[in-house]
Amino acid sequence: MTQLFESLETYLERTKAQREELYRWFHQHPELSLQEAETKARIIKELEPVKEDSGVEYASTATQVSDKTGQEVPVGHMCGHDMHTTWLLTTISFLAENRELWSGTFEAVFQPAEEIAEGGKDMVAAGITGKVPVPDVMLGQHVMGALSMGHVATNEGISFTQASTVKVTVRGVGSHGSMPEKSVDPIVLSSSIIMQLQTIVSRELPASERAVVSVGTIHGGTKANVIPDKVVFELNTRCYSQEVEDHIHASIERIVSNQAAAAGAPEPSFEYSERFPVLDNDRDVTAKVTESMQTLLGEERTETFAPLSASEDFPDIPNAFGTPYCFWVVGGFPDPENAPGNHSPQFVPELHPTLEAGAEATVAALCPWLAV
Repeated sequence: MTQLFESLETYLERTKAQREELYRWFHQHPELSLQEAETKARIIKELEPVKEDSGVEYASTATQVSDKTGQEVPVGHMCGHDMHTTWLLTTISFLAENRELWSGTFEAVFQPAEEIAEGGKDMVAAGITGKVPVPDVMLGQHVMGALSMGHVATNEGISFTQASTVKVTVRGVGSHGSMPEKSVDPIVLSSSIIMQLQTIVSRELPASERAVVSVGTIHGGTKANVIPDKVVFELNTRCYSQEVEDHIHASIERIVSNQAAAAGAPEPSFEYSERFPVLDNDRDVTAKVTESMQTLLGEERTETFAPLSASEDFPDIPNAFGTPYCFWVVGGFPDPENAPGNHSPQFVPELHPTLEAGAEATVAALCPWLAV
């Protein structure tokens, strides 16, 4: 096991410039979820032989027309998927170059569209379970800000929340601002609803249950002196079990519908999307991964983390295979306490040692199954 990992250090040192160029290319060429044509082409090429405000010289200046809205929007890698892609390509190249040091089958999965919880589902719908052999184990990782740079952290059991987006359309009766008595004002109604939604977690769930209900967008009206006939707002919900999510969603619908009825408003509507599964790391697999990382990376670089309120659709793929999995996180910033959060315009991990740390973590995690 140590021979394979020891060979990695020399490989990473020799390929540093190549790896950095590859990462910079991915960072400068971001694409919208499920529209990753250039990314796919670059990955294939390598295998064959939010507007950014980071200030780095390789910052993205790319824009792309959204298939969903038809609008041209700025795009950027503000969650680290450029780093993840580079890590996996580095691992593939290293394993291919050192085939005599390992035994077995390694399947590399480049999953798109994690941001909208569609990438894993899309790959399952496209038939991945019938196109590749059923894996014994599936492994994944994500760069994070709240972890010391170059460190890795694992967690056994439930680790990330399941999450959903709920789009609520509150309907009213429009009128001129000078004649509010002729209206059923959906802005006033929505304001009351949004305040009441804050009581779901604080008053309906036990203190032992961790959950989040956040209203992230609200849109209504076009002019100050016109009362609109509808307001649309979107919520993000997060929790650690299906039972709690069902309770939260039922409470959202109850509160919205009852307040609309009390105001004499038409029946509201609800749309659910971006549904992430709970991420539940297999305990035996995670124990093997953690032990290998402690041995090869060093205990000083290997940590554990408590369940996070982040979400990840990676489990959709191993769940479809019926395969146990482990997903861990890698630190990418020198000051974790003040590091930008994922999806921040400033989220650009330090190139080094982050580019090396992710590859080291991957190879260390693979060793229990592949090393000879």
